[in-house]
Amino acid sequence: MCYLTEWLDLRTVTAGEPCVTCGTALEIIRCIEAGHIFKLGRKYAEAMGMSVLDENGDKRVPIMGSYGIGVGRAMAAIIETHHDDNGVIWPVAVAPFEVSVILVSLRDDDTVAAGEDLYTQLRQRGIDVVLDDRDARAGVKFADPGRCEVCRHRTHRYSVAYHRWPKGCRCRHGRAHVARNR
Repeated sequence: MCYLTEWLDLRTVTAGEPCVTCGTALEIIRCIEAGHIFKLGRKYAEAMGMSVLDENGDKRVPIMGSYGIGVGRAMAAIIETHHDDNGVIWPVAVAPFEVSVILVSLRDDDTVAAGEDLYTQLRQRGIDVVLDDRDARAGVKFADPGRCEVCRHRTHRYSVAYHRWPKGCRCRHGRAHVARNR
């Protein structure tokens, strides 16, 4: 059995040189380290008295390693690959919500009731939804989900609208559905 005793970085590949396996020109691209592997050696295996049998039935102390994908790395990878100049564009699978119901004004009881009814209907259908019923200006309310980029908005003379970003849509041309016309 051969045991590797040393690792060497002999050279760095360059764009366009052929792959040693198939001959296709190599391309240098930016990557994200989403996970990591650490070679721990035999230190912990020896400390625990761990051994394995090799192909001849002889006991050997194994070389241990660990690997992991942390939440921080996963979030960084999502942000790095799903953003534009305005911020993060959360994929629906990891977005904090799928739909935002925004009450443009709290002054009209019918508007509030329509928004709350729409919120309830969406939840009953199993859709991840947030109801923005803060006493704040419409621009403030539209800016918050906009930073989250899970929904897009169009306003004309509507008091309640919900906006849903179609699953898998990165183009951000979501459908806007109006619940109540002012």
